[in-house]
Amino acid sequence: MFHLNSKIASNTSAAAATPKRIAVLLSGGVDSSVALTLLAHQYPSYIIHAYYLKIWLEDEISNTILASPNVKIDECPWEDDYLICQSIVSHLQETIGRK
Repeated sequence: MFHLNSKIASNTSAAAATPKRIAVLLSGGVDSSVALTLLAHQYPSYIIHAYYLKIWLEDEISNTILASPNVKIDECPWEDDYLICQSIVSHLQETIGRK
C-alpha cells in the first residue's frame, strides 16, 4: 500500500532531496538478474533494494529430475538460486560502486 502525503508532494525541494528507491525481486534467473543490472545502470542516483524471491515450481522440478536424478521432487533447490543472487549483487557493487 502506498500513501502520498500532500505536504511532501507539494514541496518540490523536499521531494527532490529525498532519494528515490526501487525494490527488485531476484529469483536467481536471467530475467530478474538482467532487470536489476539495467536498473542499476539506468538509475544511478536511486537506492535499489534487491530481495531474494524463493520460487519453487513442482512441474519445473519434475522436468529437472529427468535430466538429473539426484534432485528430489519434494526439495526446493533454492540454495543455488540464492548464491546466484548474492553473486549478482556483489558483482554490481564491485563494478559500478553500488551498495
